Amino acid sequence: MQLADRAEAAEKIAAQLTSYQDDPKAIVLGIPLGGVVLGALIAKKLHLGLDIVATAKLAAPGNADLAIGAVAEGDVQQFNHEVIGMYDISMTYVDQENARAKLRLKEVAQSIRGAAKPVPLAGLTVIIVDEGLVTGYSMAAALQSIVNQDPAKIIIAVPFATHEALEVLNFTGPLIVLDTPEATHALSSYYKEYVPADIGMAQAAFIGSHR
Repeated sequence: MQLADRAEAAEKIAAQLTSYQDDPKAIVLGIPLGGVVLGALIAKKLHLGLDIVATAKLAAPGNADLAIGAVAEGDVQQFNHEVIGMYDISMTYVDQENARAKLRLKEVAQSIRGAAKPVPLAGLTVIIVDEGLVTGYSMAAALQSIVNQDPAKIIIAVPFATHEALEVLNFTGPLIVLDTPEATHALSSYYKEYVPADIGMAQAAFIGSHR
């Protein structure tokens, strides 16, 4: 499946979430950066509030595209032990990359939220949105961060997810996935028109949802 753009992805996802429209006990949480932009579009269609759940990927040495794990707000950590062992990555490097990722996470969260405080999630239905799941580790970290805050219900909503990511996630709750590709491709390949989200786009989406 190839979507026209983020707007079409939001429309298709929101169409499966209409039972939560105007629900004061439901909220959309976007994973920066693209998940915030997409989440804002979904939140607007459903007339729901928007917050973020910040994550940061842990990259393998010399290969920024290879994830060895992820961290999320609330001091949550998820490690890809298979890749760490396969490439014989030292725990010293893992600890250093973990510390760097936590700093990036705080910077991104502060840049997007500004003076706004995180929304308390206890008792709410939380719809977690990202632009897609490739390895699944960022979503797994985000999921654990949210579980720790005792929401009433968690729904994961993404345009696509690889089989590998779904296995890593091992999520048994409500899951909206528009497409499950057999092979992993660049995120841009799933859209006819795609502009990678940057911090400015995520900030604008977050601010726009709070007007």
